[in-house]
Amino acid sequence: MTAGFAVCEAFPRQLEEMLDAMLEACPFARQTPQGVYGAMQKWLGLATQPALDPIRDVVRNHAVKHVPITAATMLFRNPVPMGELTTLGALGKLLGVSPERLVKAASALGMIPPSSRPRTGTVVTKSLKEPLAAFFRKLCSREEACQYLGTTPMVFKTLNIRNHLPRGYRIGGIWYSVADLERFLEALQGDAAFVNRPPPGSATILRAVRICHRASEEIIGGLLQGQIKATGR
Repeated sequence: MTAGFAVCEAFPRQLEEMLDAMLEACPFARQTPQGVYGAMQKWLGLATQPALDPIRDVVRNHAVKHVPITAATMLFRNPVPMGELTTLGALGKLLGVSPERLVKAASALGMIPPSSRPRTGTVVTKSLKEPLAAFFRKLCSREEACQYLGTTPMVFKTLNIRNHLPRGYRIGGIWYSVADLERFLEALQGDAAFVNRPPPGSATILRAVRICHRASEEIIGGLLQGQIKATGR
């Protein structure tokens, strides 16, 4: 093996091609540094010769670029810097969200093709971390959504059944995006600006809907589209 590494050191491109072949031959479920590089990474971890440092650097860079890395991943008996790839389960731990809930969120947001049957071990790019973190920061429960809109659970349910409200995300219960609720209120009020609470006009319309939520689809639709002037009484 020492002789082989001497050849690889002289021809680094051949070493990279060999590492690519090892990655391609490794079953998807075993794509860890130990699974991909096998005895080679173990030997490089035990060997202490400084002459092997360039080889270790090539293998480490290859792992960071092509192998899913989690907080527990070890290479050469040392932790590996987080690379470009990770797993949904590892992302869940970083975000403080259960892996199952993260899988459902990534699927609901279209970050993972539905046909891929995502699991906690599904390999993803680390670039998903920020959009997923932003998504979870701006979620609210059904009760919080009712409070935000200033309506009752019964009216909320009625509007939801009639597909007037933004869709909820089924990720361990039903959760709503605050941004979607904001757009819903803006549509009621036009271009009125607001920060953390609904504009008065929207609340008035929703109060009117609350009064006649058992009424016909045309009445509710008219209220929501602003075609009927609500008095707020």
